[in-house]
Amino acid sequence: MEKNYRHEFIETEQGQVSVAKALSILLVYYVDDLVMGLYDYASDHHDRYISECARAARKRKQMRSVGGPVASPGNLPRTSGLAITKPRTFASTVVDASKAHEVIMLLRQLMEGKTKPKDVLMPVRAAMEAGVIRRPTWEEFCQEFGSYRLKSKTSFSDYTNPDNKPYAGADFEMMKDKFRRLLTEGQ
Repeated sequence: MEKNYRHEFIETEQGQVSVAKALSILLVYYVDDLVMGLYDYASDHHDRYISECARAARKRKQMRSVGGPVASPGNLPRTSGLAITKPRTFASTVVDASKAHEVIMLLRQLMEGKTKPKDVLMPVRAAMEAGVIRRPTWEEFCQEFGSYRLKSKTSFSDYTNPDNKPYAGADFEMMKDKFRRLLTEGQ
């Protein structure tokens, strides 16, 4: 049973904020005060999930701050023809931005304990087929969930490729239903 963080609060310089709201904000913006509040909450409540979320937010900030060169006509790669852009977060893959936290939380829950790439990516593919997320890039996936979960980028590409049909069965259909229900909650 997943915990409802809407009824849990952290202390910030501006007062109390619900943990759910803090997590939603951190998916888009980095706010040091919220990260520190989440670390304190995780420590007080022995909540590994919240600790991982705060750590992921801090890591996303670090990755953004050490990103590649600023795009300008003088420093674009001549062969690519593409502009250098700031890396996007996994939350940007979620179709309904107001549900980003819930979708990522459900993905984490469904991935927990999985070790085989096919099993790790089954929830991602279920979310894609349920219409909850678009196909994520390798970088977006690794920013949120870590590259240690998969053996290679090739596995990621194969299992998220819409042309491939690697999943079937009751477990996969149950995951798709969970994501569809998540979209309809609160409407």
